[in-house]
Amino acid sequence: MRNVKLVLWVIIFAFVGLVIFQNQDFFLSKQSLGINIYFSAYQTPEIYIAVLFLGCFLFGLIVSYLQGLAERFRLSRKIKELSVAKDASLPNAETPEEELPTQKEDTPTQTDATAPEPTETGAKTTVITS
Repeated sequence: MRNVKLVLWVIIFAFVGLVIFQNQDFFLSKQSLGINIYFSAYQTPEIYIAVLFLGCFLFGLIVSYLQGLAERFRLSRKIKELSVAKDASLPNAETPEEELPTQKEDTPTQTDATAPEPTETGAKTTVITS
């Protein structure tokens, strides 16, 4: 499985590298971004489109990480709550044995139960000694 993952990642990176290599003119061209609001306008300096793509990719990574981090904190809190509930429902290991409920009264002991007597079937038993 580890080798399959490695091969898949190599194929993905090779494909991305091929796309970038074949479109070098596009990725190395410069573009300026502008924002026009009713009362103000902002124009960015010219930047490479590859830098813009990289910035958007990193922004997406950060947003997804933060979303996963919130989910992890929520699940961690839930695990702690369930652990406390489980510990509260189980008896302590430090409790003396006489306080713990046992099933010794319900289970038969060797003295209470008698072993069944062997029955004879009428078959002859031959013992061979040498």
